[in-house]
Amino acid sequence: MSEGIVSTSDGLLERAKAQDPAAWQRLRDLYAPLVYRWCRRANVPVEDSGDIGQEVFLAVARGLNTFRRNQPGHSFRAWLRSITRSKIVDWLRRTRTWNINGTGGDLATNEAAPDWLDAPSADENIEEEGLLYRQAVQIISRDFPAWYAEAFFRLVLDEATPRDVAADLGLRTSAVYNAKARVLRRLREEFADLVQ
Repeated sequence: MSEGIVSTSDGLLERAKAQDPAAWQRLRDLYAPLVYRWCRRANVPVEDSGDIGQEVFLAVARGLNTFRRNQPGHSFRAWLRSITRSKIVDWLRRTRTWNINGTGGDLATNEAAPDWLDAPSADENIEEEGLLYRQAVQIISRDFPAWYAEAFFRLVLDEATPRDVAADLGLRTSAVYNAKARVLRRLREEFADLVQ
């Protein structure tokens, strides 16, 4: 992803801390697919992943005022990953299904806890950033013609050439450049440091 690194805007977090319903909805829309992905990676059944997601976002709502991004590595995504891991472990305790993937372990001490939500590998980090990037574009795409998002995804994520995208969409190359610029500008406005 050549356009930048994905993180959560301080502005979005501040608005969510101030109980702005639109900010909460954007935060949930942006991160719910990632929480779901983490649940599925931990082999949580589909029918329980949604419930865990609700518990995660309830914990976020209760604890967001304590979240501080004041040191390198203190990202909202890392904080959310930690909350999700905790809620999955709570679910494992309730359902007594701790022996996922044959890991076993002591629930009281978290010994031999599965590594499914430890710090992501470089490849997983790129995949997560791509997921967040796509979610952010989907959130703002309602305000643009449908082809803007398609052009943007093809240019930025797929690294297609503007000429190829324009030809595929039956547009002028300048229109494709314009769409990319407008989407990037809107991403910066909506999510501040989401795209750097």
